[in-house]
Amino acid sequence: MNLRSAAGGAFMLLSAAAMPLNGWAAPGDNPPPEPLQQAPAQQKEFLPVHSTMQTDIGQYANGMFLAYVRTTNDSFNRMAELGLKNLAFESHRRSTMEPTGVVGVDIENDDLSFFPFLLFQVTNDTPRLSDQARLKVQQYLANGGEIFFDVLSGRVNESEPLKTMLNDLQISQPQLLEEGHALTQSFYLVSELPGIHNRPVWVESDNPSMGESTTSVIIGSNNWAGAWSGRFTEPEVTEKALRAGLNMFSFSLAGNYKTDPVHEETITMKRENQRAAERRDAERLAPAPSGE
Repeated sequence: MNLRSAAGGAFMLLSAAAMPLNGWAAPGDNPPPEPLQQAPAQQKEFLPVHSTMQTDIGQYANGMFLAYVRTTNDSFNRMAELGLKNLAFESHRRSTMEPTGVVGVDIENDDLSFFPFLLFQVTNDTPRLSDQARLKVQQYLANGGEIFFDVLSGRVNESEPLKTMLNDLQISQPQLLEEGHALTQSFYLVSELPGIHNRPVWVESDNPSMGESTTSVIIGSNNWAGAWSGRFTEPEVTEKALRAGLNMFSFSLAGNYKTDPVHEETITMKRENQRAAERRDAERLAPAPSGE
């Protein structure tokens, strides 16, 4: 069963005004997270966080949990939980995509098939996948799962664990994300997918053997979870990251449906309106010409 068709075959995306988020710390190069803040009451009511998968797996089949791969670094795990919980909360607030909660998974032992969205934070200590885990991840991708690799130790091309993993998984050659890809228009119209950093993002290139346009692997080194949490960025940066995250989540549910020609006219019109608004803002903020 294809994960996207099961989890997101038909849903309506609703627009909502951006809400500035509180909490700022000077952004560094992948700063370690601080202790978790007390979550707002409205989040605690319906967004549970499971640091590990619970024995009652029926809740994952019946709900829609945002999942992350647990690392050996507890600080990064807490950051993933806080970031994904805030992303899930914003998804409830801004759309009809309503995640049930957040869960950390053991890539070697847990069943990944319940989760359309999997955040995989890669560090220098990330071990090579066992043969069993590699086959499980390969099957997860083949069934429509979406993995977002986020390198937390340096940049994408500097990560030996990432290179090893991509070679083992034998995915299609990654290519730079460009404006117009479904990821840039699956919810918001954006041109990039920033986090704490705004570095280039790579996507798996189309695989003709799949018989359709597919992108199951997204690769960056932007510390998305840290930015989604709102703890390490200014509100404007957090807002941009949340918009990127909602695009990523929407894409994991619906895939490349926004590349269907039926949407082309609407998307083109929205993008033209967006650019016109940006030009008006630039003109309004431009300094008045000085007198002779």
